[in-house]
Amino acid sequence: MRLRFFIALLAIAVLAGGCAATRAERQALGSAYSDLLMEGDTARARERLEPVRDIYDKLFLMACAELTDGNLDKAKSYAERMVEMKPKIPDGRVLLGLVNRRIAHPDESWVVAFATAWKEASDSEDFDGLSDFYEKYSSAIESARTEKYQAAYEASKGTPDELLMAHAMGLMNGSAESIELALKYSKPDAPLEIRLLALSEIPPLTYLDSEVGYEYIKLSPELIKKAKTRTSELRRQLSAEFPDLMIYDLASLMEDIHDKEILEVADIVRLEEISKKDKFSLTLNELYNLFNARFSGLGLSNAHFEVLDAALTVTTTYVMSPRGIVIDTAAGAPEDKRLRLADILDNIGKAQVRQGETIFLFTGFAYISVANYVRACRGNVETCAEEEPEKVEALSQDKEHDALRLLRSPVAKAVKSTAPMATFSWPIRALNGEAIQRSTKNEVEYFLLFADKPMPQEIEQYLK
Repeated sequence: MRLRFFIALLAIAVLAGGCAATRAERQALGSAYSDLLMEGDTARARERLEPVRDIYDKLFLMACAELTDGNLDKAKSYAERMVEMKPKIPDGRVLLGLVNRRIAHPDESWVVAFATAWKEASDSEDFDGLSDFYEKYSSAIESARTEKYQAAYEASKGTPDELLMAHAMGLMNGSAESIELALKYSKPDAPLEIRLLALSEIPPLTYLDSEVGYEYIKLSPELIKKAKTRTSELRRQLSAEFPDLMIYDLASLMEDIHDKEILEVADIVRLEEISKKDKFSLTLNELYNLFNARFSGLGLSNAHFEVLDAALTVTTTYVMSPRGIVIDTAAGAPEDKRLRLADILDNIGKAQVRQGETIFLFTGFAYISVANYVRACRGNVETCAEEEPEKVEALSQDKEHDALRLLRSPVAKAVKSTAPMATFSWPIRALNGEAIQRSTKNEVEYFLLFADKPMPQEIEQYLK
């Protein structure tokens, strides 16, 4: 009788571990997740988790808290219980593998340890990706973030940091009010990072010229004129500050020629001078460090995600591509002019790929692909595909460049998996910080940590 009683208790415990959390427990779990992710406050997280039953998500958060504090034996115990409770869900296996790596190799990089644990766990046949804990508790995290930054936003009003905090609060949306705010704080004496962000928050001039600019956003002609003038001023100023960067002069050139059918001689000279510069743009890591210092100056030293978002906003500032107009200009052009245009595009493309960032990897190889296409067409570019199909098939504008195709193979598994993003969203501050630093320094190499193949030699040459 007593044995049956204990078996019943054990069954109840197992069922409790696997059952859904109550509303109060979900609130506690979400708040604890926010404490760990945003502040690394393990004591407060433990306090919130105290009344929560030992369900799966609590074990996960407790393991992360103990891992954060360096209590590896306790972290291992929680991770082992996760595996016992839900053996087919890989979170516990990956977390347990991470803890074991920290025990066996305490000096090893957090990201390398995580990638190793993930690859070992993903070798099993039942591996089906990691749970999205961040998404599950996103409402609690966003609520905590808004509460945290509201005070900083209010305090920043009337200073250049108002633009930064408006961006962090999600208030910059391309509206007339957003553009006015960007114009207000983008004067020549504004801090560099504020000017960069302001430039990114003003829609492209071709967009401001369109009916959409007038009708959809309801921009006045006066505001459009001010935005155009300020954008041009900012680009000239930034080009003077960073004479080795292509992006600002290229953006200015593309705005100047956006309504032309072919490049004039003066345009080709400008484009060629731009292609001789050493770098395409500021790197994501440089931008991250700029914005990190800015947030830290506001007392927001744990704003990893907001810092990265601001840096990515600047990195992804829209710049029109000259590929189409180069193709049109090369059509029927003499060989020397055609090869000159191909070299120009090739140099700009390679500079983008060398950034080591995913967005520039794809745009850069698009430039290189068109350069190869133009170079391969010995006759009229418009009829080249018909006259020499074998030579240009793989280099056509609509085809993937060979190196890009090869690159996608080793990183495909990693990019599609949830593992790289988990390094940002699992509530372990040391892991989050290192993942952001490593990925911003070289995003391609970061993804390759999770890949099952080494860097292809065909692409290595472009990244140097």
